[in-house]
Amino acid sequence: MLIVPFDFAATRSLPDWRQNLRWPSMISELREVGERLTREITALGHSHVDGEDGKAILLSGPVLIGQALIAIEAAWSLARTQAEGLQMVSEADEVRYLRGELDVPPVPAFRRVPQQKAATERLLRQIARTATWTPPHRLPATLLKPQAFAVNHNGLLRQEVRRSGRRVLFQDGDHLLLTARSAVKTPPETPAQILNVIVDIMTGMVPVQGALADRLRDILQAKVNFHLAQAYLDLQALRNFPFPALELWSGTAGNRVSRALAFAVKAQGGTTKVFDHGGSTGMLASGALLGLTEGAATDRFYALSPGLADLCREGPLGREIALHRQMEFVGGSGDPHIRTLDARPPQRHGTRARVMLVTGAYLGHRQINPPLPRDPVYLDWHMRLVQILQTLPIDLILKPHPEGLFRGQPHPLGKIGQVLTAPFEASLAEADLLLFDFPLSTTFWTAMCSRHPIVYADLGVAPLNACVMQMIRQRCVTAAVHWNDRGLPDIERDALGTAISQALAMPVEAEAFRDLYLKTDS
Repeated sequence: MLIVPFDFAATRSLPDWRQNLRWPSMISELREVGERLTREITALGHSHVDGEDGKAILLSGPVLIGQALIAIEAAWSLARTQAEGLQMVSEADEVRYLRGELDVPPVPAFRRVPQQKAATERLLRQIARTATWTPPHRLPATLLKPQAFAVNHNGLLRQEVRRSGRRVLFQDGDHLLLTARSAVKTPPETPAQILNVIVDIMTGMVPVQGALADRLRDILQAKVNFHLAQAYLDLQALRNFPFPALELWSGTAGNRVSRALAFAVKAQGGTTKVFDHGGSTGMLASGALLGLTEGAATDRFYALSPGLADLCREGPLGREIALHRQMEFVGGSGDPHIRTLDARPPQRHGTRARVMLVTGAYLGHRQINPPLPRDPVYLDWHMRLVQILQTLPIDLILKPHPEGLFRGQPHPLGKIGQVLTAPFEASLAEADLLLFDFPLSTTFWTAMCSRHPIVYADLGVAPLNACVMQMIRQRCVTAAVHWNDRGLPDIERDALGTAISQALAMPVEAEAFRDLYLKTDS
């Protein structure tokens, strides 16, 4: 019987796991599930948004969707491998429960738990962080009588605080939430009707039958109950909480703590501002996910530049948010990260071009939205890609994503190639050409603003906004990737070699992207 490893851990007991690897479900199918699930959860939340139910749904929604996707993917893959006479191997508790090897579904948990710091450490951190955007002569007034408070930060937020002249105090979001939670004597109950509606939406997304469908529902019910209960608890805890000001600044609304505080500030008549980071906002062909995270409780969203604000407002993201509520898009004063990027063309390292392969992250037993291929599929793709590249007349260096499953550990690609561990910007000087396969990262958009030739091997996992894709085709060379009959991504050696040669020969036109991220006048 052919064995299919569901996760990287399973590959360790299968020395020949790549030999006959196949994958039973297409990534495009899971992406469509994530898209539909996000839209239905968002619509459900906004239909109840005047009460606690809607806020709890929108607060917990992004976490619930990611947690649902991994369980749905496991059940779907298990059903298909069984139907095709294959054996799916994994020791993850969710998969074991789906196979009937455990009597109860695994207990859900947060990947990140808020941490309470010691009072002295918290105060020193508050002063130090506030001082990064506050002139010394205004620091005492900001600490004693703030006009706004920031619960996290990024380069754009710090930049816009300085421009605004407002007294913005840094306040640790975890501390605020944990302080509020400590005052709750009786946690609220989770309404069974809301819980069941969400579980019904999730289970309706995947065609599995019988005992497997029952076990999938058990897993999803446990997850929804856990995360909804926490959302109701936090909303109750933060009701009437004495915030330092009623103007919240945040470096992201993708952070669950930030969204909880935003709902609470708005409930007291305050306003919320979110400041973009990473460069991907507005770039996707779908605005569903960011419509749920950034659009849930944000009054004013600051894009990195006026051009990016227009792209967000007039594109899929703006249309998605407008279905449910109003949110103002504001152009910031340019991407501070891109502004520091070396704009000079790279110096060639020799007669053979030095190509840097830059990859997305490996996720372990979790999933993002839009989803990435399972780790065995993604690792096999990268290994085959490296082997192809090593047959071309180039020198190859590898830059895997520093986060995810292999954070702080030797990367498996290090066994077949040279892996760079320095930050991406510091590694740029090592490369003559950049090869990407995943666009939703800071490095991808940083690279688009650099003077390096680029090849984009588009896996199709994160379709981009049509106007952005047109800019990408003008900026770099795209290499055709197809998914074969084994459910794996593939690329032709000659096509990849031609793409690299074309990219090295064509003039680098990065001005359109640099203007998009940096230009502040019309």
